[in-house]
Amino acid sequence: MNKITKQFVVETDRGRDDKSLKKWNKYVLENLGIDNLKLVKNTEKSKNQ
Repeated sequence: MNKITKQFVVETDRGRDDKSLKKWNKYVLENLGIDNLKLVKNTEKSKNQ
């Protein structure tokens, strides 16, 4: 888990690289069934209401 986490942090520039975030979101979705980008969008919508 630590190895994958470190790889995520490096490849996504600590979450600032949108292209890499989409790649990692696909990885998480395929392996865990969780769409993190969708969750973030829903959270942002809730904050703005």
